[in-house]
Formats: sequence, C-alpha cells, structure tokens
Amino acid sequence: MATVKKADEAKAAAKKATVKAEEKKVEAKAVEAVAEKKAEVKAEVKAEAKKAPAKKAEKAEKPAKKAVKKAADKVKAEAKKVKAAVEKKAPAKKAAKKAELKVAVQFFGNEVDVDEVIAKAKKVAGKDIANLYIKPEENKAYFVGEGVSGSVEL
Repeated sequence: MATVKKADEAKAAAKKATVKAEEKKVEAKAVEAVAEKKAEVKAEVKAEAKKAPAKKAEKAEKPAKKAVKKAADKVKAEAKKVKAAVEKKAPAKKAAKKAELKVAVQFFGNEVDVDEVIAKAKKVAGKDIANLYIKPEENKAYFVGEGVSGSVEL
C-alpha cells in the first residue's frame, strides 16, 4: 500500500506539475495577448490622434480662414478710407502750396508788395528779369535781365 500511495502521490505531483506548466503557458499566452492588445490600442490611439488633430484642424481651419478673410477685408476697407482721406487732404495741401509767401517792403509809412514790383518790372522789360533791386529811399526798383535793364516806380 505504501507503494500505491507513493505512486498516487507521484501521479498527483506530476499532475500538479502539468497543471502548473499549463497555467504558466496560459498565463504567458494571456500576457502575450494583453501585450498585443495594448499594442493594437496604442496603434489605434496614435492613428486617431493623427486623424483627430487633422479633423480638428480642418474644422478649425474653416472659421480661421473666414476670420482671416474678414480681417483682410477690414484692413482693405480701412486702407480705402485712409486713401480717400489722404486724397481729400492732398488738394488742401496743394492749395496751401499755391498760396506762396507774400513779401512786402515797408518804408517811411508806405508798404509795397514785392510781387507787384516784379510784375511791373517784367511788364516794362518785356522779358524775364534776372535781378531786381528795390531802393526804398529812391522809391524805385531797378531790374537787370538778358540785354535789358531799367527801373520802375514803387
């Protein structure tokens, strides 16, 4: 009986070893399956992560494009307004430039506009004059031009 018992114990031990080996195989397969599943999930997550920003970017891109276009339109409109304002102001500046400096000579209680003296001298000379000398003490303006010289009363 002792040998039967030992044989039974040996069979039981062998069975336990087999079961343990099978459990280790199943456990290894489970670990391997879990690792594969993790890898698949990671791959899917990466794929979706790549797609998601693209989708989000596409969705965000449309309003962004609209916002950029609106901003560009506003800038263009402002530029037109500024250009129109500048064009309106430009003629005023030209008018200011046309209103040249008025020079007058005052002497002994009299005042003579230099532009009038120049006009008189040109009328008498009949040509452009090169130099004009105003002598208030003599009440005259002397002019010199190409081949022409003379004087006019102030």
